[in-house]
Order: sequence, then structure tokens, then C-alpha cells
Amino acid sequence: MEKELNELLKKVCWNQEKNYYDLSGLVFDKSVIISDMKVNGCLYQDNQQVKEILFQNNQNVGDILFQDNQKVKGNLFQSHQQVKGNLYQKEQQVKGVLYQDEPKKEEHKEILDNVEKKYLWNIIKPFKNDVSYILKCGYWLHTDKEMITICIKDYTDMFFPLFKKGTMYKNMESGVRYSLKELGLFKETK
Repeated sequence: MEKELNELLKKVCWNQEKNYYDLSGLVFDKSVIISDMKVNGCLYQDNQQVKEILFQNNQNVGDILFQDNQKVKGNLFQSHQQVKGNLYQKEQQVKGVLYQDEPKKEEHKEILDNVEKKYLWNIIKPFKNDVSYILKCGYWLHTDKEMITICIKDYTDMFFPLFKKGTMYKNMESGVRYSLKELGLFKETK
């Protein structure tokens, strides 16, 4: 069964030009179980609409996990997600209860060096009170690259140019949302 399913997916969903399986637009009128799936590349979960419960448990990801625009009318369970690279979650709308493991952060004395701090300070100074958080994350098309994203309340996010992984913002943990205070920017802000 597994071999036949893989062959079917290759015929129907393989995008040879872009070198990935495209499962976009699938609609199921019953429950769906995707268990014990192994992905040797990136897994991009985007625009998921679930009427009952969405379980995302025990996911072990070697590099990047994107979970964007998830709309769940029931409960969303996310636990034991082991992501060695970046975990990017945005726009999760849950009408029920959102259960998530608390991310573990290490305490750093100074997260940004003086150059990084000055650069970000100059950019966000005019709208510092509107900044929700700053995030370092990977980019799913270039797994050796990272970028800085500034999330602004009631606006769109600001995405900064890509840089080689591990070369800039080295003390920022990838996928962690940092407040201005945590980064040592505008300590007088809320």
C-alpha cells in the first residue's frame, strides 16, 4: 500500500520543475490522519482550515517548520515539537483552546551586539510602540539562509534581507519572539 501511494503521489503531486510534492488545495470531508510521515526536505503547512481538532504532536523536524494561517474551529494541540532549525508560526486562529508546550529559552546577558542593536534601533524608532516582537527565522526556499522579521501590531510584518545562517544575530534563537525589552532596545517601552 505504501509503495502504491508513493507512486500515486509522484504521478499526481510531483512538481518536477520546482523539485517538490505539492499537496495544495486538497479538501477532505472526513477526518484525516497523517502519521509517521518522513520528509527529507522542508515541510510547509500553510492555510489549514480544520473544523474540529488539529493535533500537531511529536513532530521532529531537522531544519524548518512553517505553520502559517491555521484556522481551527475546535482545539489546537501542539506538543513535543522538536525543531532543530526554525519554527515559524503565524496567524493561528483557534476558536477553542490552544494547547502548546512552553518554549524553553536560555538566558542571555546581551542578545544583540552594539552594531545589531543600533541598526534595529534606527529602523524601528519611529514606530517602536507598535512593535509586537522581533523574530529571527529561516527561509524555506534557502535552508542555509536566515532573516529578521519585525511584527508590527495591526499592520504587516517587515521582512529583512536574507543572510547566511549563523553569521548575524548569533545570540537570537531562531523561531523565538523577542520583545524590544528582551533585545535591550527601548527599555522604557511596555
